[in-house]
Amino acid sequence: MKLALLVLFGFLSSAIIAGNNDIDKTKQAKEWLKNQPLAFVENKGQFTDSEGKPATNVLFRASYGNCDIYITTEGISYVFVKYDKIKSNSLTQMISEANSDKKQ
Repeated sequence: MKLALLVLFGFLSSAIIAGNNDIDKTKQAKEWLKNQPLAFVENKGQFTDSEGKPATNVLFRASYGNCDIYITTEGISYVFVKYDKIKSNSLTQMISEANSDKKQ
């Protein structure tokens, strides 16, 4: 977890420093990070892609509200999730239909 926070801090501080060498802004960024409830989890093989295969390009993941943040070998990715409420009988029907599709 310390490594994940260090990586995040590195990304943010390099962006801040590259745009402006003002020490106050770096200090503000450090203070902001200390108060964020964002915790990255290292990928030790537990993350999979949409096909169920290991997501070897994902290094870390954090969730914040309806957003998942992934630090990958290519950069940072964001996934915004929206959950719709469904009626319990609709859920039963969806499961039944999914099971019948598998049998075909």
